[in-house]
Amino acid sequence: MIVGWAFERSGGGRSFGTTLGHFYGNFQQQPFRRMIVNAILWTAHVEVPDGGAVVDLSEDDLALPPKPEE
Repeated sequence: MIVGWAFERSGGGRSFGTTLGHFYGNFQQQPFRRMIVNAILWTAHVEVPDGGAVVDLSEDDLALPPKPEE
């Protein structure tokens, strides 16, 4: 099953697509966040650091806002 792909056009344009990310839990996983950020950097022609971009977030940063009371 293909879950991600990248394409570089002869004129220099780049694109990336993925079928992942439907659930918020995906974004709580560091490897998933790194893949997305690295893909954004690559498509923007920004150098991707060795080992990938730093995507460390605290538990507070990753927490969803509380559900509103009804």
